[in-house]
Amino acid sequence: MKTGIIFGFALALTASAALSQESAFGEAQLDAVDKNDDDVLSKAEYNAFSEFAFQTMDTDKSGALSRAETEAYMSGDLFRQADENGDSAISASEFSAQMAEDFKAADRDGDGALD
Repeated sequence: MKTGIIFGFALALTASAALSQESAFGEAQLDAVDKNDDDVLSKAEYNAFSEFAFQTMDTDKSGALSRAETEAYMSGDLFRQADENGDSAISASEFSAQMAEDFKAADRDGDGALD
């Protein structure tokens, strides 16, 4: 089972929902990610929102995510999966690598977009 999909896309959307003070994912969150409003999530749109999600969760602005900063968004298992070097923090590069893996797994037809 590909748990990274939950980590990547749902995490980013959850961050969006938290910021917009909405309790459930809806059309407004998708619209916030789909900047050109074509009902397709391009790799560029996904990357931009991934960066936004990382910066939003990095509340202490350390450049890495602690377990405390992510506990509202992911389980301990997902945190450990993303923390590739086991240092109890998810660096920007670890986060980016996980998000890229998630996008690739979700892009089942390999066209570089999620639709």
